Amino acid sequence: VLGSADSIKRLQRDAMAGYFTERNGPGNMVLSVAGQLDFDHIVEVADAHMGHWPTVRARRQQPAPLHRPKTEVMVDAKLNRQYTMGMVAAPSAQDERRFAARVLSDVIGEDEGSRLYWALVDNAIAEDADFGCQPQDGCGAYYLSLTTDPDRAAEALEIAKAELARVGHDLEDAEVERARNKIASGVVLHGEQPLGRMRALGGQWLYNGKCRSLDEDLATLDAITTDSLRQLIEEFPLGPMTLVTLGPAENIQL
Repeated sequence: VLGSADSIKRLQRDAMAGYFTERNGPGNMVLSVAGQLDFDHIVEVADAHMGHWPTVRARRQQPAPLHRPKTEVMVDAKLNRQYTMGMVAAPSAQDERRFAARVLSDVIGEDEGSRLYWALVDNAIAEDADFGCQPQDGCGAYYLSLTTDPDRAAEALEIAKAELARVGHDLEDAEVERARNKIASGVVLHGEQPLGRMRALGGQWLYNGKCRSLDEDLATLDAITTDSLRQLIEEFPLGPMTLVTLGPAENIQL
């Protein structure tokens, strides 16, 4: 993430300071607060400590991500488990469909009670099987994560692929409702904590330039149906994925 050892060693003080000055300031930052606070006092404190900061208008480069399904096998003989990861495009943080993507990913790969749990973990084929959604700025991704015995990595991946392939055809209203209610409960609990609400408000404003109320989020979740999830799968197919596996196994077919 930070670059190569060589590129880091070549960084100079003036270049780093210049980058900081160009990027950190009003126009490219959000101050988010939540709780039982005096708003006018918060403004006074912010102005006292940050009012002298020069305005910056850093451009955000957001080219459309190029998803290229490919596979890579990374061998590390020191490991005794096989770790397999897959990614495919999903709704972004600006896309209203991100709520539906979260419900769908919960149905497929939530820690307990999901399709991957019953197909892989409960059957002792995988130690861990996860499927989630990460909405980011301008793009998003579904991710698949499997931890297995090296000898069962290929088998686990095939089962996971089969689950992803069939979910658009046999979704049931009961599992969608269960996932939707669980997520809604989490949203409410998260919103009752000042830290959780602060982060949610800051992220919403940074990505979308507006804030949503808890009632708006709950209404959006409540409107998600089995049919809307099927439509989401058509718009954001769950495969083919970019797949990488890391472990001691050398001849894995992804």
